Amino acid sequence: MTFVVYRRRFCTKIAAHYFLDKPQDVPGDYEGLSERFVSYCHEIGTSFRGDMLLVIVDSLEDLEVWNISSQSYIPKENASAVDWVPAKLPTMPLFPVRIILAVDPEADPEITRRLRYQQKSHQSNELTIHPMDRHLRRETLRIMLEKQSRSPFDMEKVIRNLSKLDACGVPMFMHYAVHQLSLGNPLPEQMEERLTHLPTNVSDLCFHSILSVEKTVDGGTGYVREILMLLACTRRGLLEPELWQLIKMQSASVRRRPKYYRFIAALQGLKPFLRAGPIWSDRGGEHCYSLCHGLFARIITARFVKNLHTEHAMHHKLADLFYQVFLALNLERLTAGADRWLHARTISDEQGRGLGEVLFHAIKAHMYMEVRELLCSLRFVELRIMFDQLAELLEVNVFKILQHVFV
Repeated sequence: MTFVVYRRRFCTKIAAHYFLDKPQDVPGDYEGLSERFVSYCHEIGTSFRGDMLLVIVDSLEDLEVWNISSQSYIPKENASAVDWVPAKLPTMPLFPVRIILAVDPEADPEITRRLRYQQKSHQSNELTIHPMDRHLRRETLRIMLEKQSRSPFDMEKVIRNLSKLDACGVPMFMHYAVHQLSLGNPLPEQMEERLTHLPTNVSDLCFHSILSVEKTVDGGTGYVREILMLLACTRRGLLEPELWQLIKMQSASVRRRPKYYRFIAALQGLKPFLRAGPIWSDRGGEHCYSLCHGLFARIITARFVKNLHTEHAMHHKLADLFYQVFLALNLERLTAGADRWLHARTISDEQGRGLGEVLFHAIKAHMYMEVRELLCSLRFVELRIMFDQLAELLEVNVFKILQHVFV
């Protein structure tokens, strides 16, 4: 990808998100984009949005520095792919801006040299990541297997054969491979037998691991896949009560009795694939479940969600869940003394989080009538302002929905 196309797209999103420029005012040439991005980094530090900006650029050496003329692309002389990187970034108490750059010094040593020369301040940290050679793979596998095994035994043959796999250089593959080989504290012969049936790429290994969890704890209920599909469609994860409520809604739709013990067993079996992080404010100390890795989320989407129809159905379930939380507050029925009641009432974290998630899933599910009702509700807007969610309420995708659907 050329630098101009990449950077103009990124600058346009920054300008719209932080209300710094109109999209049509963002320049289209290399020099203008470089100067504009540097100015954005300083203006973001005092923006009323209050959001931190993290920029991650991988394979910096692959970006081509081109200028766009009226007829064709012309290479820009005496320019570098790091000219756009600010020499100094805003620090606290301003809202910080952080930039993470990945570059291969062997592919383009000039970029690495210029970047080191330009970033000489205390704000810069340089990390060198070496590829995992065969020896490092073996040592890492030995440590991971020893942690998983309850009784010591000779694992050299397993380590040697597993380290030969090309995908073993990927940490995610190594993690799940060790997990699959160590299930049930097997004997060396059993572990060697499992290794012969182990998939050789990350996607197939993740799918194989999920099938083994289904076979062990699912009991034909479908809870394992349902939980994974729901979490793949969320942006901030789900609490355990929210997951259980969605499971009960699914069971009611097919006239089955929900089984709580199967639900808990599914969550426990999926623990290697999930992470529990704090919710948007974490005032109650609760934690949301979310998928452990972005790559794993894409695998779940490709293997289980598969199509837009299923994705819309998942978002519809999530929107219904959070929409019921909003309706339970009965905000539109308030009359005299509503302001005093509203500010004195205790609203749970789950209800406050639901206010921030319902619009996202309603838009994704194309629930246009519900979106109209929420955006036209003054109580809904007032509550979101009280929970410091005004900036999120003004997201670009909401304006796009308003522009293309309601106008």
